[in-house]
Amino acid sequence: MDRLRVQQQFEQLQNRYIGVGNPDTTRDEWRSNVARDSYASYIGHPPMLQHFSIALGQPQAVTHAQFIDRQMQSFIPVDSGLSDPRIKVQMGTEMLTFDLENDHSDSQNESKWVLKIKLPFYQMWKFNLIP
Repeated sequence: MDRLRVQQQFEQLQNRYIGVGNPDTTRDEWRSNVARDSYASYIGHPPMLQHFSIALGQPQAVTHAQFIDRQMQSFIPVDSGLSDPRIKVQMGTEMLTFDLENDHSDSQNESKWVLKIKLPFYQMWKFNLIP
């Protein structure tokens, strides 16, 4: 193949799959993409999720919830001060925006950010975000 065709195919992959990256992708963004994609794969393949559950010695629902929590935490850059109370996530062609709430209920008068997502099966998931 010639170089032009290879370049065009690579650009198509970049448009289709966010995790492929581009020359401007930072190390933290790449690591976040790899972590997010890995946890999405673990969650999306029930036999793999069951394998992790057995290895960790806990119910599959607990492992599933932990992996979702870790997947969401991988979106926040390490150097983020969480000044913007939103997290924008691109999943495929859709851009999802999650609102953050500042939880002042901590006993030590420190505020912490909480991400609340209502999932289709009517359970509220709460994720604590560590800046």
